[in-house]
Amino acid sequence: MTNTFMSKQILMIAGVALAACFLYFTAVPAYALVETVFTDQASNITETMAQLNGYTHVSGDEGAEVWFEYGKGNSFDQTTLRNVFRNRAATFSAQVLYLEPATAYQARIVARDTSGTYRGEAVSFITKSSVPKLPYVSTSFAQNVTKSSALLRGSVEPYGDSATEVWFEWGTSVPPERKGVRLEQDGTRQNLAYPVSGLSDDTAHYFRIVAHNARGTAYGDIQSFDTGRATEEAEKDEPDVTTTNPTVLDGGSAVVFNGYVNTKGISTQTWFEWGKTSSLGNGTARALARTDSGNFSESLAGLEHGTVYYYRAAAVNKNGTAYGLVKPVSIGVALSAQDTQVLSPEVVTRPSVVTGDAETPAPTNILLRGSASSGGGNTFVWFEWGIVSSLGSATAGQPLGTVPSRAVSASIFDALPNTTYYYRLVAQNEAGVSHGSIQSVQTPAVAKVVPAAAFVPAIEPLVEEEPAEPLAASAFFGTDIFGPYLPEWLLIIFSLYIITKIFLNKF
Repeated sequence: MTNTFMSKQILMIAGVALAACFLYFTAVPAYALVETVFTDQASNITETMAQLNGYTHVSGDEGAEVWFEYGKGNSFDQTTLRNVFRNRAATFSAQVLYLEPATAYQARIVARDTSGTYRGEAVSFITKSSVPKLPYVSTSFAQNVTKSSALLRGSVEPYGDSATEVWFEWGTSVPPERKGVRLEQDGTRQNLAYPVSGLSDDTAHYFRIVAHNARGTAYGDIQSFDTGRATEEAEKDEPDVTTTNPTVLDGGSAVVFNGYVNTKGISTQTWFEWGKTSSLGNGTARALARTDSGNFSESLAGLEHGTVYYYRAAAVNKNGTAYGLVKPVSIGVALSAQDTQVLSPEVVTRPSVVTGDAETPAPTNILLRGSASSGGGNTFVWFEWGIVSSLGSATAGQPLGTVPSRAVSASIFDALPNTTYYYRLVAQNEAGVSHGSIQSVQTPAVAKVVPAAAFVPAIEPLVEEEPAEPLAASAFFGTDIFGPYLPEWLLIIFSLYIITKIFLNKF
């Protein structure tokens, strides 16, 4: 009887041990180990979206969860969906949506294995601003100029922002001191005009178009006009036209006739007359009517090599026709002394330029100013500029024509605040290039607007949190009552002991 009892006890203990081993090795999963987590810089950042990037290395076949935490300022109150990594090292990315424009965020990668949770270093990024681009404006020549009034003209490109404000500034000084009323615009590129009256007679006036949006203020180039002392009748005159020097291309395969017209604000057509003698006899097609003064040209090809041709510029408006002087153009042959002396008696000299004082209407906008005279030739002017005295950049060229003297200006947009810029005015005609003195201007500093939530987090090293709780054996029984009081392996052995004892008592 005693042997039977002992046998049952031995069998019972062996059964419990075997069952415990079986449950242990089947219930405990394969290991998973997070070896590396690294947070990379965010990419593809827009006003409301960003791509979070990182890298993780997980050893073992049991899945380790990987995700991102992110938030504004110093918070990490939002998370991405969790992905499972198994026995691999790879980059990991997640797209986050519904971010706020112009807001500082920080993010970090998080990985959790069977032993704990690990976080990479935090990185910060700022979403782009939803403010539109600075509008583009261009000042045109004035029209309908009388002794007391004028029509100011310009164009604006608001880039779809119908809230952009546009107006003209004008006056007798630079920059212009008077401001006109705000003009209506619908968000599309438009040509605008604004009539001004009550102007002083025989006075030079300056004007420009200006536009403002949430990004800032854009200024057009300053243009000028002279009310003159003429009466209304005298201003109803035919245009003034000048024949300027030709341009010979590719050794004479083509020739460009050049001219300059002062339309006096009246609709004017231009063309060229030409021929093998000073009597001319041929004419080019008339160009479309224009009201702005400026250069015009026409090209001809197929002219005879070894021949001297003659041409002159012509213009017509409702009050009459005007002609420039006849000029020669040589195709592969030297001009005679008579051509040089009689037909082109005027002497073209290098233009003269004066670099003026610059204006900084905004920390990121510089208005360059100066004055130039043509020297009698067909002249173009521009500004050279840079953040070092050797310059390096240039504005677009402006035709000066053959006018004796004129104020010129150009703008630099997207300049750097609190930075010294160097600039000078340059002019070129047939006689050569002239450079004004190099001047400097300091852009004002601007206080950087940092959103209230902006925060640059301290670099956080890899941190091991408290180990994740292992899978509770009591979960197999649908309860966790004993978990807080007894080790779960004792609960398993006790349960197996009762089951084995009941089984053995039956036999």
